[in-house]
Amino acid sequence: MIRRFILFPFIYAPLWSFSLHLFLRPLPVPLPSSFLNSPLKYCILFTPNTTLNSLPKMPDSRVTRVGRQPYNTKSKKATPIRTPGGKLVSQTIVKKSKGPRCSDCKISLPGIKHLKSSAYRNLKKREKTVSRAYGGSCCASCVRQRIVRAFLLEEQKAVKKLLAERSAAK
Repeated sequence: MIRRFILFPFIYAPLWSFSLHLFLRPLPVPLPSSFLNSPLKYCILFTPNTTLNSLPKMPDSRVTRVGRQPYNTKSKKATPIRTPGGKLVSQTIVKKSKGPRCSDCKISLPGIKHLKSSAYRNLKKREKTVSRAYGGSCCASCVRQRIVRAFLLEEQKAVKKLLAERSAAK
């Protein structure tokens, strides 16, 4: 049987070679002077009546993935979350989408959630759009530009017509 010393504070005893579960015990015997003078001043005490079942267990850090996909792919990333009961569960991370964009200037539309396209089906109408003209497809500045451009075109047509009437009257 191989005997070893594993070092930890204030504990002394030889360790027999078996599957190690480390456990700190109060010091039952004084340390020998050879240990006090050596650089190895710490070790773990395993007494002959110590069984592996009497040692504390490591907290279980294994997590079962949610769903049928066993691989950590780009669309199925998962992170372990500890519940209030101390249990580790896997939580799937949902990818953030870029969200709806303005059809003219391509900026992200403010006031509309960034979700997967399939998730918009479950939203209320007020969460999918903004209450004005071109609400869910154009940003406010582009709508304003369209209105101003249409107004100026109509004004230009009216001025042309007026000038044509004046030149015809002469």
